Amino acid sequence: MTSSKKCLIGLFTIAFSSLTYGQELAQRIPAHADMVAVLNNQAIVKHSSIEKLNQVLSQLGAFDALQGDQQRTVDNIEDFDLDYDRNAYLYRTDSDSAYYVGILIPLKSGHNIEKNLFSALPTATLSNGFRQTTTKDKKTQLAWNENSLLILTGNYKSHYFRNDSVAASFGIEQPAYADNGYDRPFSPLDLAYSPPTNVSTENIDAIADSIQVIADSIADLNVALADTAMQTTTITPQDSIAPPVVIAVPPPVLTEDWNEDDALIDTAIAYDDYYDTQYDSYNDDSYKEEMIRNAKNDSIKNSLFKAWITTELEQHLHLAKASTVHKQIGKYDKNNTLVHVWVKDLDEVYRSALPFDELGMGLGIDMKNLNYGYQDAVLDLVQDKNVLTLKGSVGLDKDIQRLFAKMYKSKVNRKFAKYIPENHLGYVSLNINTEAYLNSIPLLFERWYAPMLFQYDDLINIAGTTLQIALDEKAIAKVMRGDHVVFINDLKKVKTDYIDYEYDEDYNYKEVTKTKEEEIPNFLWMFTSEDQRIFKRLLLFAEKKNQASQSEGIFKIAKDEKSMPVYIYFKDDLVFVGNDEAQFSAIKDNRFETSKDASVKKQIFANNMTATVHTPQIPEVIRKLGIPIVGREHKTVSSLAEYGDITLKANGIKKNRIEGEFSVAFPLKENNALQYLLQSIIDTMN
Repeated sequence: MTSSKKCLIGLFTIAFSSLTYGQELAQRIPAHADMVAVLNNQAIVKHSSIEKLNQVLSQLGAFDALQGDQQRTVDNIEDFDLDYDRNAYLYRTDSDSAYYVGILIPLKSGHNIEKNLFSALPTATLSNGFRQTTTKDKKTQLAWNENSLLILTGNYKSHYFRNDSVAASFGIEQPAYADNGYDRPFSPLDLAYSPPTNVSTENIDAIADSIQVIADSIADLNVALADTAMQTTTITPQDSIAPPVVIAVPPPVLTEDWNEDDALIDTAIAYDDYYDTQYDSYNDDSYKEEMIRNAKNDSIKNSLFKAWITTELEQHLHLAKASTVHKQIGKYDKNNTLVHVWVKDLDEVYRSALPFDELGMGLGIDMKNLNYGYQDAVLDLVQDKNVLTLKGSVGLDKDIQRLFAKMYKSKVNRKFAKYIPENHLGYVSLNINTEAYLNSIPLLFERWYAPMLFQYDDLINIAGTTLQIALDEKAIAKVMRGDHVVFINDLKKVKTDYIDYEYDEDYNYKEVTKTKEEEIPNFLWMFTSEDQRIFKRLLLFAEKKNQASQSEGIFKIAKDEKSMPVYIYFKDDLVFVGNDEAQFSAIKDNRFETSKDASVKKQIFANNMTATVHTPQIPEVIRKLGIPIVGREHKTVSSLAEYGDITLKANGIKKNRIEGEFSVAFPLKENNALQYLLQSIIDTMN
């Protein structure tokens, strides 16, 4: 078995099992790390099953791969050289030219990892006592001592070498087409392939002139083609990308069916074939040159990175300052958190993920000035019995925190609790203070967008101020305060018309209108409105135009008698919108049967946003909707009936951080969620 495969299987095993709390390895993480992930082995082992882990790894062939040609027998994860009483860490560091990913793995006392994993690789002893080796591609460095292993990998950043001075200093050849279009004369046709990035008045004039040249050329070409269609000529091959004016084509056969237009079309096809052949020949040569240039450039870049990562390894083994200055790295529930991830700067993640150069050159957006006010971010994968939850929080600077706190400050209307349906498939609630949101728009424009679009910053600020003046935030907030709840109830049957076709004996058909029954979601939406005049006036206007009707204060909007109607009703400071007439009658007559599930009320009133799906009801909904299920999907869909709720919620602002989470309640077939996932993997492989 090759050493590279051993390393991969070893890393996979580590990801499953090798980490807990213990802080000594955290001292080995560089202070400038911009991302750190903690794998909490004690929690993983506590909530997991050694038997199931061994079964998964055995079926994946991990034990056989790690054993290889060694004399040592590997039958379970306890035979590995890993210390399961300490955490392992994964971190990322960044520079202008490259990024690096380090993995710190705790090792057992008296381990023999060099023999068991790296016997096929050349090793050396470093000055500080670490043993070191390098993978065959030279892009991954490994160093270990008596209690830990560091794996350092990464890659160079391509955009670093796009700078002409940087490229020249390393002997990297920039593509010729970046400057002069493959070293060939400029043609107006080039505009179709390479539009200018900065369009000024002169550019527009040049484009207009070029378009006229193209139009004239096409007109001349049509004349030449028409002449050519009536005569036979020969040409002399030319080593040029430009097509010859005269093209050799077979003489037209003059028959009774001969048509001048057909001849012109045939000649045009011959012209296109000739042009494509000549252009493809040119492209073949250019492609080969490009491949040679890229191979040379890649070789230089790879050689540079190999040298850089060797230097980087030394720095990671001799740290001047460790990352423990970042408090969030150690802040997590040691008993239930399986994985804890800390990101130093979320704004920087956005800046790195977006295409700097393209946005800058094409749209004039300076991504270096992007500043949403987001600071560090934290993600935790937490297990609580059969529920797995991904919790997240983001730090905010003072200005953004102040704005967001006002938006999320308002309370949900307590009257919503009276109108929670007993049976529903799911619900969504949202509570954002409309007045505070509208007041914040000019400040957010000025903060978020003006610095990036610096050439338009004055216009953006003026637009924000204009918007603030034009909008009456208090009046709008009275119309729609900002708290909403939507319940998706059970499906209901409705009759709908559709077009079908009937055929006679001669296969002549005619359209016929037929009626069918289908299931559609039944919903109820409610929101707070202290000023309902605009809604009522619009409905009364629709009633005058015979597009709405009213019965005892309940408005009904329907396209025709057979279409699904939408009902609207006003009660106190609430507006109700839905499509179940019986439900609206119950609301009007105070007969509405409210759900006794206290958890629904708690979620709606405690969070600024909640979205919940009652997963056990999904299989029945799919059946009623007539969605076809084939093959193995039957078992997957059926298993959903054993799950609990899937919930997404945002908790608002807490201690200068905005928080949220996503959770899934897994079936109660195993002791907990992690064991259920392991058993699912085993069942899938079987």
